This record gives sequence, structure tokens and C-alpha cells, in this order.
Amino acid sequence: MPRFNRSYRGLFANRMIQFGNKISFAENKTRRTWKPNVQVKSMFSETLGRMLKFRMTTRAMRNIRKAGGIEEYLLKTKESEIKYPRALKIKQEIIEARAAAAAGGTAAQSEKAAASASRMRSGQQNAASSSQTRVVPSPFGGSVPAKAGYVGLQEALWL
Repeated sequence: MPRFNRSYRGLFANRMIQFGNKISFAENKTRRTWKPNVQVKSMFSETLGRMLKFRMTTRAMRNIRKAGGIEEYLLKTKESEIKYPRALKIKQEIIEARAAAAAGGTAAQSEKAAASASRMRSGQQNAASSSQTRVVPSPFGGSVPAKAGYVGLQEALWL
């Protein structure tokens, strides 16, 4: 597979620039390129307790949704496919955090996790007390609370 330097700056899910010809009605051929559809997206990591912001293709977004979240996507994907150094570093942090949680963790880590969990709970309580909060069905089973600004299921998946 040819080297695609741009893929070292985001999650591209093996998408690359493609080349071909634009063919006019008179059958004149002109070289052109098709670039990957790159977006900037923020997703919440429950293990790390923070938002993760990446440049990624829409194909990577689809793969993340199918994997069950950004953490699962990073853990399931081979390092040779990820290529992005920051994503590899975050993958290592997730592995270490899950290992620490499985081993019981240190007191400082458990306090940090408890603090972030309480912040998340208080945010959820505030959202639940709002009269504009509604519940949307989730494709993974159950239901998901949607914030006031969201209009559909697609947006509700990225809470």
C-alpha cells in the first residue's frame, strides 16, 4: 500500500487520495483527484474521562460507530492501520487505565475517577431536570437522553 502522509495527521481508516481522469463530452481527459472526506470530531472517552478531538474521515466515523465508541475502535484496530501518533498514544493510555481499573488502581486514580464520575452525574441530573430533555431510541438497545439542541438519532449517538 502506498504511503499517504496525510494519514499521519488523523484517523483515516485506510482512505487515501485517489487519482483518475475527468472525461468531457468531447472525451478530453484531464487528470483529477478525489480526496477523503475529512471532518473534525470530538468524542467522549469514559475510561479517560475526557473529550478526545480528532481529524477523521467519515469512513472512520462509521467504523467507530460500528465498533461501539472511540475506545473500542482504537483497541480493535491494528497499529499499522492507525498511523496517527497521537491516537496511538491515547490507545496506550486507555490500555493502561483499563489495566489499572482491573487491578484496583491507586487511591489517586480512584479519586480522579470518582470526581469525573460525579461531574458527569451532576451534568446528567441537570440535563434530566431540564424540561427540554427528551429520550431517543438507541440502535444498540435501550434509549439515550438527547440534549435540547439535538434533532435526531444520528446526533444522539455522539453525546
